[in-house]
Amino acid sequence: MGKEFENLGHDRMFKNLLHLFLEEYLQCFYPDFNFKIDWIRHVRLLSEGTDIPKLNIKENEPRFVDVLFEVYLKDEEKKTLLHFENQSYSSEESI
Repeated sequence: MGKEFENLGHDRMFKNLLHLFLEEYLQCFYPDFNFKIDWIRHVRLLSEGTDIPKLNIKENEPRFVDVLFEVYLKDEEKKTLLHFENQSYSSEESI
C-alpha cells in the first residue's frame, strides 16, 4: 500500500479540523486576508459534494480538490473560493 493510503487518516483529520476551525486557522496564518472575509455570511464547504475530478495531463489520472470553501468578502457580492491542499507525505510531483 502506498504512502498516500497510509496517510489517509491524517488527510481526513486535516480536512475536518480545517472545516471546524477555518476562521481561527486564517486568523493565525493569514490575518490580513481573514479580516477581509464577511464571517456573518454563510461559509460553505464545497469539496464535500463537488469532488469533481480534474485530469492530471502528465500522468492521465484524476485529481481531486482536497478542501474548497466558498466565502464572501466584506462589501462584495461575488463569492471567493478558498482552496487548501494537504499532503502528509513527500513526493517528487510539483504542483
